[in-house]
Parts: sequence; C-alpha cells; structure tokens
Amino acid sequence: MKWDHLSNKLAVFKNIDSTHSEIHSAGTKLIAALYKCDPDLNAERLRLFMLRCNSKTSKKQVSLDRLPPTEDAANLHSKQAFLQTQEWRGEQLDPLCYGWTHEDSILEPIAMNKKPAPPFLMETKQCGCLTGCDSKRCSCMKDGVLCTSRCTCANCKNSENDDPDHDVTEFHMSESDEDSSDDELD
Repeated sequence: MKWDHLSNKLAVFKNIDSTHSEIHSAGTKLIAALYKCDPDLNAERLRLFMLRCNSKTSKKQVSLDRLPPTEDAANLHSKQAFLQTQEWRGEQLDPLCYGWTHEDSILEPIAMNKKPAPPFLMETKQCGCLTGCDSKRCSCMKDGVLCTSRCTCANCKNSENDDPDHDVTEFHMSESDEDSSDDELD
C-alpha cells in the first residue's frame, strides 16, 4: 500500500510508553508525508523548501496558509494527536503535558508557543484594511499574525495595542511627517 512506510510512525501514537521526542519525530515525518516531501526534513526546513519551490514556480505571493506548520506547532499538534489517540484507547493522561492549557477554567489546545516566523519576516507582512482587521479578509489575521507598524490599516483590531480605537495609519502619518520635517532641515 502507498502509506505502508508510515505504519511504524503511526504505531508511536498507539504506544502509551512513547516519549515526547518519539511523538515529535513521528509527527514531523507524518506531516512531511502529507505535504509529499522528504520525511527527513524537520518542519522548519520543510516550510523553507515549500516556500522556495512555490516562489520559483509561481509569480504570485506564496500563501502562508499553504505551508506546513512550524516546528513548534507541529510538536504541539503531535502531542495533542497522541493524547487523543490514548484517550480513544482508554488511557487517561494529563492534557497539560500534551499541548493543552487551562484558560478561564476551560481546557484549550495550544496552537504555538513561539512566533510563526522570525521578527524580521514578521515585519515584512503588511495589510491595508479599511474595515478594522477583524475578519479573515485581513491578510495579517488570515496568516495568524498581528498587524505591525508596516500596515496601513484603519481602526485596527488585530494589533498588540490594547486600545480598540488604535489606528495604525496615525502612526504612519506621524512617522512620515517627522521624516519630511527632517528633509526640510537638510
């Protein structure tokens, strides 16, 4: 069968004695198989490989939602899948050790512990929404990142600023005004 080589990776999820390292390794290899890539690539290299392949074959900007998960997200998802498999098998494990957290007395899955990309890449993402960045129409929100100082959005609801009336364009205007006044002094 086409997926026979993955049966030993699936077996890791059935084995109650699997270590976190084994779960992570098996999960990464299964994710690579889903994306039809080399199973020996870690999640970060897999993302980079796909990003490069897509950017070479397409003139369009690569859609981040088509990339595999980050190493951190893949690890957490693998732990969550392991926990679910064990629950189906009748085992009771502590969900807090397998990618879950308590938020307001509710058990919630952790999507990631780290930023989805290095800070310099996060700053290259930008949008220009006019509707407040509160839906998936916002490219930043769609890609799971907060709007940054590079965005020219109005009435942004997707930034680190807690002020609901925060308008990122105000920052840009004041920043560009300062730049133009510096030019006048030269």
